[in-house]
Amino acid sequence: MAKKDSFSIQTCQSALEALEDLSLNHYDVIISDYFMPGMDGVAFLRALRDRGDATPFIMVTGFGGDCERDEALGAGADFYIVKEGDPGVFFDCLCRAVMTVVGER
Repeated sequence: MAKKDSFSIQTCQSALEALEDLSLNHYDVIISDYFMPGMDGVAFLRALRDRGDATPFIMVTGFGGDCERDEALGAGADFYIVKEGDPGVFFDCLCRAVMTVVGER
């Protein structure tokens, strides 16, 4: 687990690994990519929601359009953020989204 400023971060290599981890551990927020091998981010989110996990969920993608955004938000994502342009701007946006969902709890 890495620690950056006020964030502690746990990473997983796949959605299946994350599902296993989340059956044992609780986190304040989940950040997932949309496109992943094996199980995409929407299927991951739906699997979590189907088992009653209401952890705030932020979906990020580098290749998303309106259809992907609508699908992610419809499945229960709290935020949908496109990774484009300046990486610093993306990370600022992501940090604000994390602080928003964590602050609402």
